[in-house]
Amino acid sequence: PTTKITCDTCRTLTYIAKPNAKSKYLLTIQKPACNAFNDTFSIQVRDSLRIDIPHDSIYCMGDTLRAFLSGSGGLSNQYMWSYTFNGDPVQLNHKMKESGQWSIMLSDGCTKKPLVKTFDVYVDTTQLKVGTIADSMCKGMKVFDLNAVNVSPKGGKWYTEGSTLNSVTSVRLDSMSIYPKHVTLNYFYQNSNTGCVLNHADSFWVSDTLKTALGRIDGICKETKLWDAPKEFKSASAGVWYSPTAGLAIDSVGRINPQNSVAGTFKVNKHYTNSQGCDYQSEGQISIAPAVLSISGTLSATSGKVPLKVNFEGQNSIVVTTEYKWIFGDTKQSPKDTAWGALASYTYNDTGRYYPKLIGVVGGCRDTINLGVVNARLLSTKQLGENLTVNLYPNPSGAGNEVILKIANNKQSRNVNVYNAVGSKVSSHRIEKGQQQITLTAPSSGIYFIELEGTGNQIKWVVE
Repeated sequence: PTTKITCDTCRTLTYIAKPNAKSKYLLTIQKPACNAFNDTFSIQVRDSLRIDIPHDSIYCMGDTLRAFLSGSGGLSNQYMWSYTFNGDPVQLNHKMKESGQWSIMLSDGCTKKPLVKTFDVYVDTTQLKVGTIADSMCKGMKVFDLNAVNVSPKGGKWYTEGSTLNSVTSVRLDSMSIYPKHVTLNYFYQNSNTGCVLNHADSFWVSDTLKTALGRIDGICKETKLWDAPKEFKSASAGVWYSPTAGLAIDSVGRINPQNSVAGTFKVNKHYTNSQGCDYQSEGQISIAPAVLSISGTLSATSGKVPLKVNFEGQNSIVVTTEYKWIFGDTKQSPKDTAWGALASYTYNDTGRYYPKLIGVVGGCRDTINLGVVNARLLSTKQLGENLTVNLYPNPSGAGNEVILKIANNKQSRNVNVYNAVGSKVSSHRIEKGQQQITLTAPSSGIYFIELEGTGNQIKWVVE
């Protein structure tokens, strides 16, 4: 009901709201002496301010303040809240990281003295530590024992992805529905004193065979005797190389012989099983090009006296433009003992055995063949003074091997001396009158000279 107060002399009106008072009143002021003056004011009436503290003072790491912050009466948008934790101003959504004291202050536009409440809180700072779990495992390991994982504090339980009802103590790795399989694990721990729950999530892959791609290499020349693989196909790690495709000559250490392989494309794999039973396989692919070289070479002579001229001719039975390189084997004259062309000739001026080679080149492919032995020797028979005919055989000879020096028409006893290339005597022998031959031996390779007493000539002896 409307309350009317009449006052002719007062200037101040005091109204005390009772506990059951309404929250809003209208006050109308009239001056009878001035009927034109009439004004109405709105009066707000508020209850006493209050702060409801949490039901409990125990928090978990990362929790925010669980307080019921409220005031009643009037317009709440005029309330002013402020918070401190351990003396530092914070926001209401401040996350708990340590135990301490909360202080909450509430003020409004009416009450002169703000309301302040303080209370202590305990924060469970237990930290969950879980040991490292490998990013990948394999089917051959069979079982992953979760009890072997270092966890602190202990007493929690492991759960697999999608299951929060039944905890597990191990994971079967050899019975996955598919491979590779991604496995997610969660470790839950609840502190019985505070009720706080901690969780750690981890995951790993389970594979059947761990594979590594080596890439692909094309156009290996079939003429190559042993393929020099690039670094991508070389590995010092353990394992056995093989090819699941027939026709490739490959051994267990990865050496490939294109000459003994058929032309085509092949898979090359390297398989390894470690001590835990995990399979590892490196996989690559190579292709061997069709043959472009089938060369042969002919020599006009393979033996004769020095100087010995030999003519060489090269051929390729596969009709394709071919370059020919000759290596004549005269190492004393290297690199002059080489020539290019299908036809070539070379003169051997020194006695010895020579091993010429022919190299055929087509594009980036090449093949090398041996052409046998060329034996260049001295005159087997030499005429010396006193009508002596001397023959040394074999010449050249091998170190430590015997040679026979034959002397025809020997009518007197005489000395036979052997000198090395610098003129030092290395041995002396005696041949008696009428004796037709003696045996000589050189202990090491080199050039020797045999001098027969009374003839004034020497015979050159080559020992290889």
